[in-house]
Amino acid sequence: MEKLTAELKEFRLLKGAACECDCPECEAGNCADCTDPECDDPNCEGHEKSLSEAEFEGLASTYGNEDRVGDVIQRGAFSKSIAERPTVPLLWQHDSREPIGTAALMDSADGLKVRGKLVLESDVARKAYALVKAKALSGLSIGFQIVKSTARDGARLLEEIRLWEVSLVTFGANPKALVTAVKQEQECAAAQLLPYC
Repeated sequence: MEKLTAELKEFRLLKGAACECDCPECEAGNCADCTDPECDDPNCEGHEKSLSEAEFEGLASTYGNEDRVGDVIQRGAFSKSIAERPTVPLLWQHDSREPIGTAALMDSADGLKVRGKLVLESDVARKAYALVKAKALSGLSIGFQIVKSTARDGARLLEEIRLWEVSLVTFGANPKALVTAVKQEQECAAAQLLPYC
């Protein structure tokens, strides 16, 4: 099966597909038309089209890699938390006094996928949106409580987590936790103005 999957990916790349999404648009080499909400391939160009203004997508946490503080989040660690609370507050730099929106949570093969919605009536959220659109800030991070963990080879394996919040951050503990798509205002992109309006 793995050989067949590898051959399919190679065939798709030869056809001009830019990502590994399995939706019909991407398989036909039209990644710019991808509207698959389950597609989590950051190379897929169509993500932005399915986002509304002030929305972004990304991985708030990834599975299997050791972060800068020695934590390794295991697959399934978020399952119970997502079932209990599928949307959590979106904070600015983990500051509970600075909520800037909401983060809808989805489990994926790579980790905790989020769709953030910034509340642009907040000055801090407007600043965050401008920085994310300009790619001056792309880090994501999570605030959580450990429910179940084990230690192995100097790392802490997190098996169950109670998630409190997701934050947009300058430097996160997990370098792979990043914004992967953000809605750009069409007028700005068309006019090739500043990276934000």
